[in-house]
Amino acid sequence: MLGIGLYPLPLALLLMALLLFKRRKGPVRLRCFCIAIEPVLIAAFLHAVFWANDFENSTSLVSGLLTAGAGLRTGGLLGGLLYCGLEWALSWIGAFLVLLVLLVTAALAAARVTPGMLIDMLRPPVYEYDSEEERERYEAPPELPNLHVVRQQRQQLRGKPDIANYNIPLDDEKPAPPVLDDDPSEILKKPAAQTVAQARRKQPLSPAEFLRGTGQENIDAPSHDILDLVQQQAEEGASHAAQPGEGTVIQMTPQGASLAIEADDLDDFEPARVLDFPGISEEASLEVGAPPPEPIAEDPIPDKPEKPKSKAEEKREAERAAEEMAARMAAEMDENQQAPVPPYTKPSLELLEEGRAASSAGVEFELQENSARLVDTLQSFGIDANIIGIVRGPSVTRFELTISRGIKFSRITALSDDIALSLGAVSVRIAPIPDKVAIGIEVPNKTVTMVPIRDCIGSRAFRQAASKLSFAVGKDITGAPVIGDIAKMPHLLIAGTTGSGKSVCVNSMLISILYNSTPEEVRLIMVDPKMVELGNYNGIPHLLIPVVTDPKKAAGALNWSVGEMERRYKVFADNQVRNLSGYNDLMRQKRKEAQYAEDDSPDNYQVLPQIVIVIDELADLMMVAAKEVETSICRIAQKARAAGMHLIVATQRPSSDVITGIMKSNIPSRIAFAVASQIESRIILDQTGAEKLIGKGDMLYAPIGGGKPQRIQGCFISSEEIESVIEQIKQSATAEYDEQILEHIERQYDGDGDGKGKNGSGGEGEEDEMLMEAIDVVMDCGQASTSMLQRRLKLGYSRAARIVDQMEERGIVGKFEGSKPRQILITKDEWKEMKLRQSDLH
Repeated sequence: MLGIGLYPLPLALLLMALLLFKRRKGPVRLRCFCIAIEPVLIAAFLHAVFWANDFENSTSLVSGLLTAGAGLRTGGLLGGLLYCGLEWALSWIGAFLVLLVLLVTAALAAARVTPGMLIDMLRPPVYEYDSEEERERYEAPPELPNLHVVRQQRQQLRGKPDIANYNIPLDDEKPAPPVLDDDPSEILKKPAAQTVAQARRKQPLSPAEFLRGTGQENIDAPSHDILDLVQQQAEEGASHAAQPGEGTVIQMTPQGASLAIEADDLDDFEPARVLDFPGISEEASLEVGAPPPEPIAEDPIPDKPEKPKSKAEEKREAERAAEEMAARMAAEMDENQQAPVPPYTKPSLELLEEGRAASSAGVEFELQENSARLVDTLQSFGIDANIIGIVRGPSVTRFELTISRGIKFSRITALSDDIALSLGAVSVRIAPIPDKVAIGIEVPNKTVTMVPIRDCIGSRAFRQAASKLSFAVGKDITGAPVIGDIAKMPHLLIAGTTGSGKSVCVNSMLISILYNSTPEEVRLIMVDPKMVELGNYNGIPHLLIPVVTDPKKAAGALNWSVGEMERRYKVFADNQVRNLSGYNDLMRQKRKEAQYAEDDSPDNYQVLPQIVIVIDELADLMMVAAKEVETSICRIAQKARAAGMHLIVATQRPSSDVITGIMKSNIPSRIAFAVASQIESRIILDQTGAEKLIGKGDMLYAPIGGGKPQRIQGCFISSEEIESVIEQIKQSATAEYDEQILEHIERQYDGDGDGKGKNGSGGEGEEDEMLMEAIDVVMDCGQASTSMLQRRLKLGYSRAARIVDQMEERGIVGKFEGSKPRQILITKDEWKEMKLRQSDLH
């Protein structure tokens, strides 16, 4: 009944017994109920985590839960039914969240813990002060003086000194000589009060006095003993030197006047003679530290205004700054060019997600039931068959049958719809099994197991592949990874309807190449007319040019590929080699020899990379530039294998006008995904079978020399994995596009290459470049017709007709007169004058 919930049941019973035994007062029914349902909730929660997809909502659900719960493998009948009900009503994630909330709520209620108590436990502790004085001492912010007020008061003090603090004798008055008594100390005591007070007013207080709060009382207090005063001044000067004063502003108001002293000014104190009285030694007077009197602030003299710069000087300065900037940028570019290019770092396998183990619950029962139904269906039609083996793959299960002698294979294939009906499947595929004397009936699984690309790239078969163009295809029906090699194909055609897995297959090929090769070994050219599938690959170092999204420029890229193929074959002929591998081996040998030669350099011998051309949607290219694209594809497919250039063409509309007969004959390897009809399957594979595929990566893989197509579940890679791999590659290396290829494509697009581009098509409002030559032909022949221009200038009908229409617009030929040639409205002399005027204008 409880399944896996049987393990926490004894603990729940023990807790209930303890709760009832220790109860003092108050009801405990709610707490006991919460403890009692905990095993059921735990069983349902674990069932949702580990056995969610093993059972379906059918009549056999209760029996299956009872059987599996007896072996403690599921949540049992109670937990399983609780989860299945929630999953039916709220989906898997909703059932998971509801069970988690119920589990936590029941545990909190049993423990009598409220959400407020949880918040208090998680909240950081608050310090409690013993008194309000302690709180104010620790929490009150320090009071800082107002710097603007202090600075203003200091300026006022400097500008308006207090006259009362200075004793200036008049001209008529003469200082009275001191009266000498018998006791020298009496002489010193008389002038001490006034003189020392004046001296103390003229110098600032020490930092120790300011910090102690001493102010006007100390300044105005008379000193009765000059020796005590000198000693006190010396002690204050020493304490001032010991006080650090960085940035401290101290304010004092002596005798009603405002005075602001900054601690930074105290650092400039020097020993100075403050008092000059008889009987005081020079050493004693020098010990007192006093600053010199501050001068009265004077108004600053305004600077002479600078002469405004002329426009010529400003222009020269701007040119000088531009030259400095250009020189600095050139120096930086030289440093970047001289810096060694870091080696390519292959992406980490940890960026790809690991696959989950397939659940085997209920699989055995399903296989036994399908086997019995299959044999019974064949016997009902008079076919005696025996099942000799069952192989379960990621997406389909293959039943291997042997039939009696005298029974044709066509009799079984004619029963494919009846077999699918008896097994409850959408469709079944019946085909002979390679290397076995048996017939395979492939039935789709109820749950398709996803094949992550990490299982294929991390396999031993992929790591041991010698080719740099190896890619992960997927897993066959036995679960073994299948690794393909583009170099052996040597060209590949991929076709399938929307949503069948075609784009994922192309991305898995590209990611496999990025994991297996460096930019020096493999370069890529990508054509993406849809502009959304391959655009994120821009910036990787493997690209020769950015991803081409314009169909007209795609024809130029294919045209360059044809020229590169011809150039490589010419180089092979000059070096007397037959293919790319032989040429690269020769270059490596010559580089080793050039290392020891004085008149030669290893840089003169460069190896050539393999080039893979990927076209994501061929149908769109065929609609825009069918003739140029088909010609280039056919030429590459015919000759480019030995030159190390390979073609991967993908399309979702495998009709005869998209995949022509010439293309099919030159692209031998095929991958077919689910298609709509047998006709499309025959176009791709030259046989039926692709219409029986179930989609979602289910494919028929038919490489060259492989015989019958092999059914494979293609590997899956998510958009997040693609982005993470590409970002890591971009961080380790930068893309270096070939400018010559880009210039060739632009010339082809503008019509400078062969006269068939944008300008060469003679669109509306544009003068055809062959117009002048066509008019010369018309003037020489004496008549104008479209067929004549086609023969003489080797033009197409549409272009020749447009040229004739342009002649009519310029008044050179007459209007259309049926089958008769058009009349010429100007003479040869007038035409020569028109050409002269046109040349003068240019």
